[in-house]
Amino acid sequence: MARTLNVQTPGEAPKTPDIDTDVTAQGGDTVLGPSDGQPSDAPAALTIEELKAKIAALEAENKTLAAKKAARDPEANRKAAAVADAEFDRASRAVTRADREKFRHMSADEVDPSTLVAAVLTKDGWVAPDQTGQKPKA
Repeated sequence: MARTLNVQTPGEAPKTPDIDTDVTAQGGDTVLGPSDGQPSDAPAALTIEELKAKIAALEAENKTLAAKKAARDPEANRKAAAVADAEFDRASRAVTRADREKFRHMSADEVDPSTLVAAVLTKDGWVAPDQTGQKPKA
């Protein structure tokens, strides 16, 4: 199989591509195809109306599948949303300077690391937040 390169040399008239234009009798839309008559691996050409109908059908199917997936187990959806909300609330809390001052007079064993958002300084030293179950940063 020879490789055809579309190269234009200076002074030469540009060549037209090897594409036949065929006007269909249905809607008057233009359908383009190869002119050599050999079968291609591409699917048959469709009109714009047929393509729009296929897209609408696929979008409707996608919406029904999403609705079915959400309706499968509403209790699990509710629990997952509650867990996500709790994690967001915990992560959005900020440790202010006043919060850090109250830890200064506590010993390290009195501090619960699972409730911390940032490291705090206690009488015995620094206490870091418990980060088990968190995904590592990529």
